[in-house]
Amino acid sequence: GDADLGTDTEGKILIVSEDHPGDVSDPDDSAAGGIITFEFQCPVQAERMRLLDIEESKGEVRLYKKDGSLLKTIPIPAMGDSVLFNLDLEFTQDVSKLEVEFVGSGAVTQLKTGCVSRCYLTSP
Repeated sequence: GDADLGTDTEGKILIVSEDHPGDVSDPDDSAAGGIITFEFQCPVQAERMRLLDIEESKGEVRLYKKDGSLLKTIPIPAMGDSVLFNLDLEFTQDVSKLEVEFVGSGAVTQLKTGCVSRCYLTSP
């Protein structure tokens, strides 16, 4: 496991696992980083996310429209070992995909989104 990922307030967290594939019984975030992708069936308003244990700078969050065009890139600051912090996603509208790129270790503990408009899903 990785002791610097422990937090009393956040519960479960998302990491790019250093142990995958293989032994995932002792979670450890990858020192080499990686990308976590969120895709939404209906566009959302991206409000904020909570991150943990960001020790390297140059990571970023990329927000995309449904057609794949880039809406916005938000840099992730290096905050330090075991530090939990909020990253403002600037209430970006019409987000269909969100990528979190870590250049080192780190975790996503929360993602706050809002509705842009009603979305009706139809069966094929």
